[in-house]
Amino acid sequence: MNNLNQLVDHDIAEGILAQLNHEPFRRLTNKAETSIDPSKLCQALHINKMAGDAKLILGDAEDGYYMHSIESVKPVIEDMLSKGIKRTYLGTDAVIQEESGYLEKLDNFSNILRSLRKLVGNNVEIIVDPAGLCLRKDLRWGISDTEGHVDAEGTLALLAQASVAFADSGADALLTIGRTNCEVQTVNAAVAKAGKNLKVQSFSTNSETTSAYFETTKDNILRSRTGQKILVGNLLEMLIRAISDFGEGSDTIVQKPVESFQVNAILNALSQKSMPAQSIVNNEKVQKLLADNPLVKPAFDKGVELIETGSKPLKTGTYEVSGTFSNLRLLKQSYSEQLAWSALDEILLNAASAAGDSLEIMISRSASWYLEKRKIYGNLED
Repeated sequence: MNNLNQLVDHDIAEGILAQLNHEPFRRLTNKAETSIDPSKLCQALHINKMAGDAKLILGDAEDGYYMHSIESVKPVIEDMLSKGIKRTYLGTDAVIQEESGYLEKLDNFSNILRSLRKLVGNNVEIIVDPAGLCLRKDLRWGISDTEGHVDAEGTLALLAQASVAFADSGADALLTIGRTNCEVQTVNAAVAKAGKNLKVQSFSTNSETTSAYFETTKDNILRSRTGQKILVGNLLEMLIRAISDFGEGSDTIVQKPVESFQVNAILNALSQKSMPAQSIVNNEKVQKLLADNPLVKPAFDKGVELIETGSKPLKTGTYEVSGTFSNLRLLKQSYSEQLAWSALDEILLNAASAAGDSLEIMISRSASWYLEKRKIYGNLED
């Protein structure tokens, strides 16, 4: 076997050998830059009734994801709290029952929220997702008009009414859907007019991923093409929407799905001033998108102003869609629990690393499971 001195110039070989003698391999440190703080984790829960047994909706019986009642969710809450997780995301049944009426569903969900608040006490943050109020059978989000189309104005009116009802029922924050224009503005305006206190988190960069509703689209992924969300990979459009929602008053931009790490990485760079906001503003494609959609520009400009002045912190978060949860459970079933946990650990670490100091929350169906298994698998040498 030839040595380097025979294959490259002597001076180059000497420089390489000096580096190899100091450290032969790529790793520069054995200290992790990023770890997952339990205080950032938020356990996702779906509850659609007051009493009765839980219904398995994803994964297997051992550690799958369930649609709960207030009664059946109690041990889940206890487990969550025992692991130091004091934030929960509350979703409703994702199947619209339009014959019941939207306001009836809102009233039922408000009652569930009140009961959950009573169950968890005042030291748990509850973030409410109103998607189940008007998620149609075609997976578009919104109330239906007389011809069966989405009524955008009526949908925002329902969202406004829901935000006030949820504030009254014990919610700390509402998570806007990322489907309709002016969601954040509408919620903030409604809450302010009613004299309520409610934080607004937003799925501002919600993209048209085929795995978002895995349990209902597994046999026909085209059902996920709603036309309401941003196309996967449209990074500049995602950034425009994130900055615009920030300008409308969003407290936290929540990336859905979590795997779009690049979005939060750029938002963090903007937030930390390591990337100038004008580099986004002056981008020709951004200017073209704003010129084609001029009514978005005032909120975008306001968001840029807030970033540049630093008068309000730009916070980011992540959300694990059902497809991510399901893929991890398939890894467990086909290979091992350790591999499934490791895959989730990599997703969360990459997401936390990308979001950096801007990271506010990580919503996951697997939050409690992740911390439980980290005690077993988290200190393994690679």
